[in-house]
Amino acid sequence: MLPKRLVRGVDRDVRTVAMPKLIIYARADLPDEMAYLLARAYDLNHAAFLETPLHTAYDQDTVADAPIPLHPGAQRYYRERGCL
Repeated sequence: MLPKRLVRGVDRDVRTVAMPKLIIYARADLPDEMAYLLARAYDLNHAAFLETPLHTAYDQDTVADAPIPLHPGAQRYYRERGCL
């Protein structure tokens, strides 16, 4: 749902399409440390993504069900967090 008053002129909740999964992808040669830091930054700041016009926050419990393989650096981060 697009909440009323989120966008100028919208005075009622409006049904819209959903984007249930957000995938951040990179080249395979991305350094492990960079992938680790990206996963960490996104995880630690996920609440900020709730405040954007396009809600892109994720549920860390779904990381293990990613439809594509996680980068080794991201895997290391999510393992440390107990998500994998």
